[in-house]
Amino acid sequence: MKNKIYFSISFLVLVVWMLFIFGMSAKSGEESAGLSFGIAKALYGFPLNEKMIKFESFHTLIRKCAHFTEYGILGILIVNFIHSCGRMWNWKVMIFVSGFCLIYAALDEYHQSFVDGRGPSVGDVCIDTLGAVIFQVLIYILLIRWKMKTLECDIE
Repeated sequence: MKNKIYFSISFLVLVVWMLFIFGMSAKSGEESAGLSFGIAKALYGFPLNEKMIKFESFHTLIRKCAHFTEYGILGILIVNFIHSCGRMWNWKVMIFVSGFCLIYAALDEYHQSFVDGRGPSVGDVCIDTLGAVIFQVLIYILLIRWKMKTLECDIE
């Protein structure tokens, strides 16, 4: 029963996140830029930002970081869903998840070609996929470290 609940919640969270990404892509160019502009404006006020980078470049950086993070989270949610199916996480799963994120990112960019003021970008697909890969690698490293610490505690 516990596994079915884990499976159901994992699936639901994954679908909700995919719908969130789709919804963000459905925003017009003006809406999307307005959202990231507000975030960039709030963060740009931190010390040294004004001296280190121009606002336009900072705004672009915020937009690209959003892509990277959205798909990084998507990658981790897919891994979690696969784990809920009883599958162990290994390099084959990481390749599958990265491929899935690549395809979803490409379809998402294609979808944007139909949205007012938006267009597809191969660069964004690359950033999205890189986010999925990097997040998986970071989580993998953290899990290995956590398991090693657990083993050290068991030995002592």
